[in-house]
Amino acid sequence: MIPDSSDIERTSAIVQCAGYRVIPLAEPIGGVWHVLAVNGHHLLLVAVSRGAVATDNVRHGHPHSFPSWTTRLIHRWHGDEALPAVQAVS
Repeated sequence: MIPDSSDIERTSAIVQCAGYRVIPLAEPIGGVWHVLAVNGHHLLLVAVSRGAVATDNVRHGHPHSFPSWTTRLIHRWHGDEALPAVQAVS
């Protein structure tokens, strides 16, 4: 299910609290990655979803020009929970 902007904003806030700088995106990278974040040592992509999400590696693969060491996460929001269910893809 497509996330609303508040789900993306909540995910961005969590990522910022973890010490990352969130790069604003005009649209999702590859149609699936809603949050791009960096810190001094990592590049992070987060797909944000409301409810269940299909987790095939093709859909959630690395975008063409991104390094293979990019960390990929899926944040699934259910209702008004304080924190999402998190799944590592890479």
